[in-house]
Amino acid sequence: MGRNIDDIIDSLPQARRARIHAGAEKMAEEMLRGADSLAAIRRVAGLTQTELGDLMGINQNAVSQMEKRTEVFISTVANVAVALGYELELAFRKPDGDRVPLPKFQPWQDVSVPAVATRQGKAIARKQALPARRSAKLERAPAAASAPGQLRDGARSRKKASR
Repeated sequence: MGRNIDDIIDSLPQARRARIHAGAEKMAEEMLRGADSLAAIRRVAGLTQTELGDLMGINQNAVSQMEKRTEVFISTVANVAVALGYELELAFRKPDGDRVPLPKFQPWQDVSVPAVATRQGKAIARKQALPARRSAKLERAPAAASAPGQLRDGARSRKKASR
């Protein structure tokens, strides 16, 4: 059976592994700098839409819709940054290339790791509560509705009787 890349890297001397990891990190940063969309940022991070959605506390479809937009809210970009372990930083760039950071301008104030964690917690709580809600609905359902068509047929027979 063949060896995977992780096994090969793990078998190398520590100094070599450190150089490989540093090089990989540098490549990822360069790829991130060149990312021209949220989808590209997600791919650089090596995540699927589902995995990014889990980190953000949203579903895969919401990530897909977010990636398709041509105009994106700053708060959305901040949410993605936080989910990937980064902070979003805004800056103006002068024509000569000088940057003017805007550290106090943060219109996404509510975005933080705890905010993402809270959304994740809410999403997990909803998923865990779903089976309980379904069983509660079944318990409240009338006995006549327990078999398909019974409630409908019962309503028809009452209608006929009232004629």
